[in-house]
Amino acid sequence: MKEKYDFSLYAVCLLPNHFHLSLQTRKDPILQIMSSLATGFSMYYNRAYSHFGPVFQNRYKSILIQNEAYFIQLSQYIYLNPVLAGLVSDPVNYSYSTFGEAIGLRPLHLLDTAIVRLIGETKHSKEEYRKFVYEGMNADFSGYGKVIYGRGGSTRE
Repeated sequence: MKEKYDFSLYAVCLLPNHFHLSLQTRKDPILQIMSSLATGFSMYYNRAYSHFGPVFQNRYKSILIQNEAYFIQLSQYIYLNPVLAGLVSDPVNYSYSTFGEAIGLRPLHLLDTAIVRLIGETKHSKEEYRKFVYEGMNADFSGYGKVIYGRGGSTRE
């Protein structure tokens, strides 16, 4: 998808019944990116699991993130979603998240190199970001709902 469309990916978390993305669009409209993602994933899933029909029930929803503080807090919510859902007790242990990439435990694979806008470039800044995410484990995210967040063309589930 990243080779086909012009966007930056800042956070990803795939859960059993939904997913969250934080992305920034540039030339390509969010509708085109999300439609291609949903179609491509459905085709893969249907082949891999002998499934028939759509995988996702609802169209994606989007919100525009207009400031850095909100952007950072939403990434915290994305990475804590598996903890909030009771799937793991530590977000770094969730295999279907890019949290490990974001904090430098794994090399960048899915995330854009522009992730430095979120967490910085140094080992210290990555550690500060990791601490920030963990501090949210006691936060009340009940008003957030199931949202797929992005920047400049963001998405909601």
